[in-house]
Amino acid sequence: MSSSFLKILDKSIQLYLKVLPNAPKTEIVCVREQRIFLKLNATPEKGKANHKLIAFLSKQLKLPKSAFSLIQGECSSKKMIEILADPSKTAEKIYALLA
Repeated sequence: MSSSFLKILDKSIQLYLKVLPNAPKTEIVCVREQRIFLKLNATPEKGKANHKLIAFLSKQLKLPKSAFSLIQGECSSKKMIEILADPSKTAEKIYALLA
């Protein structure tokens, strides 16, 4: 069930994202280049976009913010997020969001 934008581990999932800040609204745009593209209604300064990204994913996947960790890309538009939650259930939620 792994995809190019999602890696399933024993107790977590890693998501590969491309974040486009300063958008009118926060939304998932598409999947391409082996990443999930998201528009964020936040500026990329002082971690605002990263906080908005975690809050958005937390709400969409109905998981606590504490389940999310930014592994790579703190100052980049290309990011890797690790989600500490049941991998199979979380993957199902992610695929449902993208459908």
